[in-house]
Amino acid sequence: MKFIIKKPSMKKDIETIEKNNLSREIVLAKNALMSAQSNFNNATDPLLIDCYIYQVQSEELRYKFLLSRAKELKL
Repeated sequence: MKFIIKKPSMKKDIETIEKNNLSREIVLAKNALMSAQSNFNNATDPLLIDCYIYQVQSEELRYKFLLSRAKELKL
């Protein structure tokens, strides 16, 4: 008598890992965006204000990208 053991699909495992990583990255990106916005709101030096403007824009783009990727993966 032989037992057949089915291994889970590697493709599904990879998709699950990718979705978990993406979820984690979305949370990190949201926190980074909130931090950058807070730093911008509290900055008084003109050079720091400029720096935080670029940082907020960068974090917003990253967050939007990750959200669109999550939508593609139906996360």
